Amino acid sequence: MVKKLLKKKFFFLITSVFILCANFTYGQVSCVPDFTISLNSSGIATIAVADIDNSSSGFVGTLSIDVTSFDCTSVGANTVTLTDQAATPNICTVIVTVEDNVNPVASCSAFTAQLDASGSVTITGADVDGGSTDACGIASLS
Repeated sequence: MVKKLLKKKFFFLITSVFILCANFTYGQVSCVPDFTISLNSSGIATIAVADIDNSSSGFVGTLSIDVTSFDCTSVGANTVTLTDQAATPNICTVIVTVEDNVNPVASCSAFTAQLDASGSVTITGADVDGGSTDACGIASLS
């Protein structure tokens, strides 16, 4: 009788084991609308995740962006991707337009010219340039 009782208790313990499964859903990343940034006087601009993330919701893991720094070669439209590292593919993209709005520093030098027989002279920007500078280069001297 003791054996039968032990067998019944053992059977009860084994049949009481169950597996719990949970349905887990990742959150959704959200990007801000396209925006514009300007290069600084050194020709550099930087952004961070906070500049791109538009309050992503739900369970979102570590967010990252694929581009954080821009320079003179980046002037114009640039696609930046915000990625949730916890869930693939959970991304959004934004267009970051980079502008160079910093004026060049003009530097002039003295120049002496001789008039021709008709009283005219032609000079170029390079004739009077004294070392003008711009972080993104000088497009033309005129």
